[in-house]
Amino acid sequence: MDPADVLVATGFRGLRRALAERVPLVDAAITTRLQRWAAHTGKPVALVDAVREVTPLVTGVPPADRARLVSLITGRLDLPVDLVSSALLDAAAPP
Repeated sequence: MDPADVLVATGFRGLRRALAERVPLVDAAITTRLQRWAAHTGKPVALVDAVREVTPLVTGVPPADRARLVSLITGRLDLPVDLVSSALLDAAAPP
């Protein structure tokens, strides 16, 4: 939601709260993309496809932020960290 819309809808306190609870844009983008896969998480191929879809977002951030994003992905997909890390490396590798 646009900050001006938040201000109109919730006033200054609501806007202040929304800004204090802000989430990095890359986190929001990954979460949004992974939500599209929620109905398919019981299918291993879908999980791999979900990781592949967010790979460009993860590899596009500084290395210091990648561990946090891997944690976000593992939590959303209920997968082990080593599996997600490996899938990200495989998906990011040149063909």
